[in-house]
Amino acid sequence: MFFAFTAMGLADQMHLKVYQSIHVQHVALQSDGEILDWAVKQGVDRQKFNSIYQSSSVKAQVTQAAQTARTYGINQWPSFAVDGKFVTAFAMTSGGTDELKVALLVANMLSLVGTARAARKK
Repeated sequence: MFFAFTAMGLADQMHLKVYQSIHVQHVALQSDGEILDWAVKQGVDRQKFNSIYQSSSVKAQVTQAAQTARTYGINQWPSFAVDGKFVTAFAMTSGGTDELKVALLVANMLSLVGTARAARKK
């Protein structure tokens, strides 16, 4: 879905809507049909979205993203890989509210970026 919206120039506009639908409203967006119907309800042109969503370009991006996730051992979202060596994820944080966990995740990411930069200087 992300790659199709990106190709359509709608990623920024749709990102929060997707997030809220999945994580707040618990809308099922698992099948191609569910995704297509949801996108149409958001005002996206059915034929244009479906054409891009089913395109070889988007399928190649999905395949590459899945391979990257396997390479890094990512099995939860959000997860972030830094410099091809380090991975951190929301689930790796502990305690407190979701807001605190997000802050800890960002702190972890910044720490890993610093570690990666320091290692490159050696």
